[in-house]
Amino acid sequence: MTLLVNESSKEVSTEITMQVINYSESFNDSINAQGKGTNFLSITKSPFPIGRADGKRVSYIVNYRWLSQECRNENDQAWACTQGQEHTYWSKKELIEIGALKDDANLFECFNLF
Repeated sequence: MTLLVNESSKEVSTEITMQVINYSESFNDSINAQGKGTNFLSITKSPFPIGRADGKRVSYIVNYRWLSQECRNENDQAWACTQGQEHTYWSKKELIEIGALKDDANLFECFNLF
């Protein structure tokens, strides 16, 4: 939590900043796996092409989970406390365009999540 002080008005407010936790070591088959707050995102490459509703054949799966536990460190296994999840299917080109395949990508920023 960060304490913010507006010097001109002497107002004090707090800003909660959630850290992005890298869970990639726990997901050997994932390209990237990250948690933030009570949310989890991972990217995996499918061994075979997947047909999307728009007719495109793609090979990447993005998994989003909302969790009952907050992500605090890479060994906490909060990602296993899944309340619900959804999958979306992406092409390599689409993931490159949003920067999600970069080594230092923050998936929550790439997918505009929180």
